[in-house]
Amino acid sequence: MNSDEIVRILKMHENATKNHYLIKEQVRQTQTLEPKTFQLPAQTFASGYHSANSLNPNQKEQITGVLNQIADYLKKYKGVPMEIQITTGESQPTNFDKENNKKLNSGQLADLRGQTVTKIIEDFFNGLVKSGQLPSMPKIPKYQTQIGKTPKGLDPNDPKYQAEQFIRFSVVASGEVTTECLVGLKIMFVYLNRKDEQIPCRGDHFCDEAVFDVYLNKTKVGVANLNNGGCQGEECNRRSIIQVTPEMVNSIVNNPDFEKKKQLVLWYSCASQMCHSSIPEIYISNKDGKQLFPNTNFPSPCVATGSKKGDKGPWALMVLDGCGNPIQMSVQASNAEMKAIQDQIAAEEQEKRKKEEEKARQDREAAEALTKEQLAKIQRILEYGKTNGLEMASGGSNNKNVFAMTNFFQVLEERAEGNFFVAKIKNITRNKVAISFIKDPETGSPMSLVIPGGSEIILKYPLYKIDTNVKKKRFSDQFMIPKIDEEGNYYFVDRKFGFKDQTPENIRGSVLEPNFI
Repeated sequence: MNSDEIVRILKMHENATKNHYLIKEQVRQTQTLEPKTFQLPAQTFASGYHSANSLNPNQKEQITGVLNQIADYLKKYKGVPMEIQITTGESQPTNFDKENNKKLNSGQLADLRGQTVTKIIEDFFNGLVKSGQLPSMPKIPKYQTQIGKTPKGLDPNDPKYQAEQFIRFSVVASGEVTTECLVGLKIMFVYLNRKDEQIPCRGDHFCDEAVFDVYLNKTKVGVANLNNGGCQGEECNRRSIIQVTPEMVNSIVNNPDFEKKKQLVLWYSCASQMCHSSIPEIYISNKDGKQLFPNTNFPSPCVATGSKKGDKGPWALMVLDGCGNPIQMSVQASNAEMKAIQDQIAAEEQEKRKKEEEKARQDREAAEALTKEQLAKIQRILEYGKTNGLEMASGGSNNKNVFAMTNFFQVLEERAEGNFFVAKIKNITRNKVAISFIKDPETGSPMSLVIPGGSEIILKYPLYKIDTNVKKKRFSDQFMIPKIDEEGNYYFVDRKFGFKDQTPENIRGSVLEPNFI
């Protein structure tokens, strides 16, 4: 070997070594993302309010609008791990919980709002993950509260106080945005039927056993399908192009294994039963269309010729730098390492499936427990209704007139009692019948309650006493509301209706007791 040849080999080794240690810098050419701040308008919650139920449509729309902005930002950098820190602000003047009618200590209102907003944002982003719009849930640590610096003593509505009553989201990336040079890299797998002595992997492929899962390190970047069973001549040619996306590169770079290897290994594994794994020609080009492989140093596109037909693999094809330029060809020498990686990926997938199955089992058990709890609650409410009676909510759009449902219910007793019209009814059928807009005695919220066949229950309707100069015999027809009793002393309001200056505007679902004057 002459001196020029020795110098050339040493130079190749030097360049390969230099590339080996520059990969991290090449892949991570762009900047680390700075925290991105999103903020809701001041006083998104009305003064003294903190629950999701207290939000009006406009306030809900404001929150959704900001969450959509955050979602667009996460989608832009999909694959980069993100954290969303919630900060709720509160001014120094003493706050009052208008929902629960009590005084609050400093920071308590901000704390309550933090709990509400955390639940809203978790539900929002869980929905995006389930629908496939985001690959994973952003980390949402416990919210922070911040008390304003403006001292007490000003008008409670002073703009300085209002500016300190905020809700802010700070989105922080825990990974780095990847380089432009690797994003958009195209890896083309080709099979051509016409033989060529200079390219030994061409020709002699007529089967449907040539489907490959393609990887860069531990990240799957696509599937190359060169199946061509039953073809003839030129129609046997196949081409499969895999393009590296920003999400894939983020996955590669932010994987701890990349810190150890300092390289990108291109490899594939048979996705069929027994692959014809020696047949692909491989061509690599960057996002600008410049061909990176084959090149002067590595002129042959056949890099899996050491494999045999029927091999399952995996097969290491080549080692690349951070921009997709080949550093070395690697076939059999790295197969053991690739097999170890493949086994590790399989083990991780199996562990992931186990966790998913365990979570599904826990969710089922939680659902079953919830169902048992719900059934127990319904039983408690039915028992309470038999003894104490259940209040009916007025104004309900779906409230049923049980007094008219004579095929389902029989009225056993009825009487006026303070501000209520009390009716003891019985489900005279064998089937369950639902009554809507009953007040939940445990929460006060309207609910629908199923009354079992043959069961009795006491219902307490809001009772409104009014004065009217309309004659009793014309009252029901004039106001189009049905009477409950034959004497015409009580009437059920079955539509949106109210008497000016004597009742609220809408008393649907209530009972009227007119005083005919």
